[in-house]
Amino acid sequence: MNSMLNKAVVTTTLSVLLGGSALAQAPTLQANPAANNGQSVNGAGLFFDVESLVDTRITHLTTASTTALGATLRVEVLIRAGSALGNPGPGQSLNGWTSLGVATGRQNLIGTDRPSGLIDIPDIDVPCGDVVGVALVFIDTSANYFGIASNPVQTFSDGTLTLTTGDARSQPFTSSGSFNSSRALVGELVYEEVREPGRLFMRKKFGGFTDISTTGTPLSLGDDEERDIFTAVGNSVFGSGIVRIGSNGGVRFPGATLGPELFPGNRPLPSVSAFNGAVALLPFWDDLDTQSGTVGQIYWQQDCCELIIQWDEVGFYNTPPSERATFQLTVYANEDVLAEFAYRDVEGARAGGGESATIGFQVGGLNQTFQYSFDAGSAVDNATNIEIIKSPALIFDNTLAGAYIDISSTGTPLDLADDEAVDIVTTIGNELLGAGVVRVGSNGGLRFAGSSQDLGPGNEQIPSFMAFGAEQALLPFWDDINTNSGQGGQIYWEEIGTSLIVQWDRVQFFGVSSTQTATFQVQVHAAGPTYAQFLYEDVSGARAANGASATIGYQDGPFGGAPVSFDSPIIQDGSVWSLTTREPAVGTSYCGPANVNSTFGSAQISASGSRSAACDTLVLTASVLPANTFGFFLASRDTGFAASPGGSQGNLCLSGSIGRSVGLGILNSGPGGAISTPAFLSALPTPTGPISAVPGDTWNFQAWFRDNLNGTTTSNFTNAVQVKVRP
Repeated sequence: MNSMLNKAVVTTTLSVLLGGSALAQAPTLQANPAANNGQSVNGAGLFFDVESLVDTRITHLTTASTTALGATLRVEVLIRAGSALGNPGPGQSLNGWTSLGVATGRQNLIGTDRPSGLIDIPDIDVPCGDVVGVALVFIDTSANYFGIASNPVQTFSDGTLTLTTGDARSQPFTSSGSFNSSRALVGELVYEEVREPGRLFMRKKFGGFTDISTTGTPLSLGDDEERDIFTAVGNSVFGSGIVRIGSNGGVRFPGATLGPELFPGNRPLPSVSAFNGAVALLPFWDDLDTQSGTVGQIYWQQDCCELIIQWDEVGFYNTPPSERATFQLTVYANEDVLAEFAYRDVEGARAGGGESATIGFQVGGLNQTFQYSFDAGSAVDNATNIEIIKSPALIFDNTLAGAYIDISSTGTPLDLADDEAVDIVTTIGNELLGAGVVRVGSNGGLRFAGSSQDLGPGNEQIPSFMAFGAEQALLPFWDDINTNSGQGGQIYWEEIGTSLIVQWDRVQFFGVSSTQTATFQVQVHAAGPTYAQFLYEDVSGARAANGASATIGYQDGPFGGAPVSFDSPIIQDGSVWSLTTREPAVGTSYCGPANVNSTFGSAQISASGSRSAACDTLVLTASVLPANTFGFFLASRDTGFAASPGGSQGNLCLSGSIGRSVGLGILNSGPGGAISTPAFLSALPTPTGPISAVPGDTWNFQAWFRDNLNGTTTSNFTNAVQVKVRP
């Protein structure tokens, strides 16, 4: 799957059993080469556990099945928090499971006891130190595996990812059928190692290109040359001030070491060859040469809210002038979409869609990096736009509470005809789902940002161009629904308090008896971390069939989203599915709210990442600080309370042996008024030197920062957060 998340990605492979080819030259861990047993029943399931010492995301796998040689096979991927193994156990019920969707692969041409070709599965996130249970349900075929019933479960590990496998069930998620263990997966898992220092990620979309070749200021750069400009446009990541534009397809921003050059030889990110490792946007880092503006040109232009830099019909070093490329980057003065890359002409023989280019960004300090592509042909095309987003990653959670609010007697009816959609205007929105024009489709979905008009009757796996042109959409029950202009059930909408509610009430289905109906609703909330909820009142009839022919989930453009299920009976009457962040807060806040600072707000501390000492990915963030001030984090095993220590305007909430400068030391809050650092549990500061956190320890953290009171320099504190370290 193509994941646009806030991660620096390193691709690696865990090959559970020999066979099947992993992604390009990734190392493999080999075990049993082939299957020696099988589950003869179509619809059987394999169950296994995955655990990692870093945050990882499983993106592909291979598996063995009874499918005919060379034929396609389909597997549904389901996950749960905690182990999937045991009998009786989690495999007997859908409770606690989330379906990520159905993936399609192809059987090999050698034998059914050998792994399939590589299957692009819905991404499975494995947080550092957590156990994630996985089920593979073989839809139109049967599983082949290694193992006999008397064997213990088998474990395979490459030192980062560990796979414990496993069990097999002929009738998964029921108490019927046969159960066998051990039953080891035959194939391999392909995964990405992801680091979580912040909340930045890249999202591919289809968008416009604002041509500034006739209005912008030309730079006329020579080969491998840079030029400094001053811009008033910036945000908390890509700041305003002196910006250095490199002829070789990149821009350096203020806030880090001022590296002099963007070298012509592109490298994987992060790289000291890109402005000495400084903060940089790299829309197309390659060996470009405009020959002082005679072979193409580089322009820049700004207004109140946007800085645009355009490489226009630029040439390449030692390449015929006929080979050109045109692309641009835009920096926005906001905190939602921070920047955007747009490509108008990058498909020529030399450009090759990025065949010899690096595309991505690097942010100094915490070394937040996203490499979209490196020397990858056709990574971008002439219709590609890539946004850099500051937003949490998302997941659907079926354990959060929610209340169905019936609006059938109070809401506004929409009277939609078959396969029809209509726009409504709402004042309710949040950082993910914006207020304004929302399009409601009769076939069970809502479109938010975008302009596409239709939600087709034939549901597909998401993202799908049949679902509002693959634009941002909530799909609580995408199916061939027909309310017949309000004569076959009705669709209502209403704003109640801080929630927008859209309800499909006793709606009928196309070509089916009028007695077969469904009732469900969407609630969009005015603030996260729960952005929206799907609530199901009556979906158990023969036609609705608990979602057996529906697509359910969130679509975030053509390459992103959070799917729940595709043609799978995953929902039930009374089910509540919540679209929320997959990065819940770590630790317990106390000693708050902090005293008001010069922003007229109370500074806050939060922890994210993992509490695991082995993982060591805990991150501390302090926000609502004054802009461009200095601060650092404190640590202690002991809580306490001291009002106005040393003349501060805040309260110290730690006591005992207090260590200063956790992680990266003294930090600047920048224009966004926030600082963040890895905690480095392996080296927490104390007055006598750094020590390693021990599993079972409780540590307390607080941020101390410079402040101003009526023109006098002083200091202030955040509240505090307590974290119990685990193994």
